Amino acid sequence: MLGPELAAQHLEIRRRDLDYCIETGWLAPVSHVQRTVWSGDRGHRKVVEVPMYRVGDLDALKDIPGVDWEAVQATKPGRPSPLRAFAQLAPKRAAIVRAFVDELRERFGLPVWTRFANLDNLWLIDWEPALDGTPSQDDVAALLAGNPAASRFADGIQLLSAQGEAIHWARRMLQPGVACVLDTETHALWGRVMEVAVVDAASGEVLLETLVNPQTPVTEGAFGNRRVRAFPQGIGGEPEGLRHSRA
Repeated sequence: MLGPELAAQHLEIRRRDLDYCIETGWLAPVSHVQRTVWSGDRGHRKVVEVPMYRVGDLDALKDIPGVDWEAVQATKPGRPSPLRAFAQLAPKRAAIVRAFVDELRERFGLPVWTRFANLDNLWLIDWEPALDGTPSQDDVAALLAGNPAASRFADGIQLLSAQGEAIHWARRMLQPGVACVLDTETHALWGRVMEVAVVDAASGEVLLETLVNPQTPVTEGAFGNRRVRAFPQGIGGEPEGLRHSRA
């Protein structure tokens, strides 16, 4: 993510032109970071909030129809920006959506961000849920419906983009008892399974750890890794060679 100065450099435009992109509602910060700055002869210190922008959101600006980005990039210092006309026509919806996002961020204390999907004429709102999965999409939808200003534009707001859905799915998978990780060992590189282990993806609790008789001799390579040679007593029997590895 990039701060305002680096974001303008990334787009090869003036810092003021980046401000116009923000004023139009085309660009919104994903998060803020605190920076300490010094000012005055006595070196007064203060902490400021610096907005941070996604590189992907910056690159998406170039796909907005009707904007001559070559002209914007060629604008000399002190000259009017071609983006000024767009900023003067900035829709009220943008300010209302951003205010709603700020409300969500303050209410839940979680990362919340929004971006405008120009081709679909939609504002996309995403957030990273807490460890317990809250707030859910239904929770945010209820807050949107109860917000007098934002609810007027509900048809133009989408809760969770494809990226947001992936984030929420990953968070659900980190709940105990929801997902597991399966690991196997085989008797050869492309061989039969001879050991299976299953652990809870969230807690790391071992749910299953067992040997399986592959019904075929174990190769030297597999024996070197696992110290399991053969299963002469059948499935469930003590495998030959394992006694040595435990000694």
